[in-house]
Amino acid sequence: MIDSLAPPTGNPSVVSFDALPSWAEAPAFSRPTPPAAEQIDEGLCAWLYDTQVHLGQGSQTWLSRTVNEVTSPDGLTPAGQVSIDFDPSFQRLVLHHVRILRAGEAIEVDAQQGLQLLRREQDLERAVFDGRLTAHLSIPDVRVGDVVDLCYSVEGVHPMLADLFCAEWPLSWMRWVGETRVRVMAPAERRFTVRAWNEAPAPRVELTAEGLRTWTWRTCATPAVSPEPLAPEWIRQHAAVRLAEDCAWSQVADRFRPGYALEPLPADLMAQVAGLRTRRGSAGDRIVAALRLVQSSLRYQADHLGAGGFAPRPVQEIWATRTGDCKDAARLLVCILHHLGVAAEPVLVNTVRGEGLETEPPSLAAFDHCVVGLKLSGRRYWIDPTAFPQGGRLEVLHQPRYGWALPLVPVSRLEHMGEGPIEDVLSIYTVYDLPQTVSGAAKMRVETVHAGRRADIMRRRLAAGSASVARAFRDHTDHRVGPVLSAEPLEVRDDLDANLLTTVETYVVKPVWRIDAASAHAEFATVDDLFGPSLPSLSAQARRLPAHLGEASRMRSRTEIHLPVSSRASAWEAVVQKGPWKSVSRLVILDSRGTSLRLEQALSLDRGLVRPDEAAAYAKFREQSLASAELFLRQPVRADLVRPWGRPGSAARAWRVGVLALLALWLVSKLVNLVF
Repeated sequence: MIDSLAPPTGNPSVVSFDALPSWAEAPAFSRPTPPAAEQIDEGLCAWLYDTQVHLGQGSQTWLSRTVNEVTSPDGLTPAGQVSIDFDPSFQRLVLHHVRILRAGEAIEVDAQQGLQLLRREQDLERAVFDGRLTAHLSIPDVRVGDVVDLCYSVEGVHPMLADLFCAEWPLSWMRWVGETRVRVMAPAERRFTVRAWNEAPAPRVELTAEGLRTWTWRTCATPAVSPEPLAPEWIRQHAAVRLAEDCAWSQVADRFRPGYALEPLPADLMAQVAGLRTRRGSAGDRIVAALRLVQSSLRYQADHLGAGGFAPRPVQEIWATRTGDCKDAARLLVCILHHLGVAAEPVLVNTVRGEGLETEPPSLAAFDHCVVGLKLSGRRYWIDPTAFPQGGRLEVLHQPRYGWALPLVPVSRLEHMGEGPIEDVLSIYTVYDLPQTVSGAAKMRVETVHAGRRADIMRRRLAAGSASVARAFRDHTDHRVGPVLSAEPLEVRDDLDANLLTTVETYVVKPVWRIDAASAHAEFATVDDLFGPSLPSLSAQARRLPAHLGEASRMRSRTEIHLPVSSRASAWEAVVQKGPWKSVSRLVILDSRGTSLRLEQALSLDRGLVRPDEAAAYAKFREQSLASAELFLRQPVRADLVRPWGRPGSAARAWRVGVLALLALWLVSKLVNLVF
């Protein structure tokens, strides 16, 4: 979405055109060889990705240079349309050159002719405003076979980050790249820590005559990275390096902590908090009430202009506007809990890389979210005031678990958020009443109990519109079972204290029987709503990285089938266990004629991470579990009528009955003869 559009001349202070700075290295590019097939991706060959960073006293300049060759018409648009984002409140953009190499000739392009400044607010739909501008450059007359060489700098740094530099760069990509280079220059007196991943090369370190220490990383002809499926997000799959200015986690906490200082509450909010303080119930009940007050009162809106990306706003402003992001919500909740006599603190987390944070150098840029931490009766709790109003008493409230976190307290250090208990998160009870005619309609009832985080998610969906949830359920059932009609409105039962939300769906399914014309039988199969959806497919081949299945959890399902005639079904049980994963399926015959059956299933995932050496075992576990995931029934059919099966041994019993009847008739005739 474009908020405003203006030519670059409208604000000459943020965009300029100038020669390369004296410290930069940008030798003329010469294509080594024509690109091979494996070097081309989406119509482009990436010959050079070059990044150079110059650190001064309170200043930063990032120089970027890319060289791409257009190999087919698909590459014309990405090569000829360039977007550069920057924050005009502390940064300015300098374009150095736009050059096209064609048939051995270098053509200098006038960048001013095709440049526009846009304020796009790329996260506007998520209510995130950062005020960044996009310099959009349309390069004219780009042709297949051209090599496009672009070089620019972004000058400036946010004051919060000026003296504690930290950045990370990839050295391999999802495509072949001819050369990747990263070059960083900083005053020799500043101390840094280098961290590398996935066989990234060591830097060449030099000291210049100007007293700058220079680190240079370089990789050449790197093949495209093929990421392993289901690998945890916190594990990098490409070669990368990070350079971080030396500091401790306590220094990071001290940098952010003043922005979360306790403040007086507005009068109207204070009145509500006083009501919470005097209400009956435990301290945990008051904490949950305060949490729901913040969750239900604030509309999420992140204002990252200026210092807003790093510090919350004043409490008075947060409450007056009833808007805020995670930092604002955390500050407001901490202040409310303080007035309730509960000691709590803001906690910085990384929602993606949190599990690996302890192995990385401390950095101001290590976090992307803020929650609240507190202790009650010796137990540690983590609560997220930006979540949709949650269900559950404090003891069962779903807590965010992002690995390592940084509480904003004096002398702080990283603290692990724990794994949390293994919870029963889902229970499904399905009943089919099958018709005796093939053309008849079946009745289907599905009762689902959502617990924990699933209950919170479902509660939010229902609040947004229960009709749309009912339609989604019906469409899902229609796709999995067959044509269905809703027989009754969606029923919802919500136990807020236990955080259990139950939905009940009732359908008419027609047809439900499938005819096997070759054998003249009617067939019916249940739907797997447990094993298949909960067990992601994973190759049994050797892996380099672990696979992440999700949170450890337990689920169960019961499916009852009521038949109009007797069946041949017999009881069975299948138990599959591989390490921390276990599935159980059993068929229970509920009556002597086999007209009422129940398929009982349970799934336990006591660990959500599959180690590389466990991939084959997990794949086998999934395969064996799916083999017993559904129940398949076949019944004789004549015309439109589903017929019963004879029970095992019925023919022998009929023969014996016939013999006994004949013997009885013979005895009766003898007695008659004796009498007369």
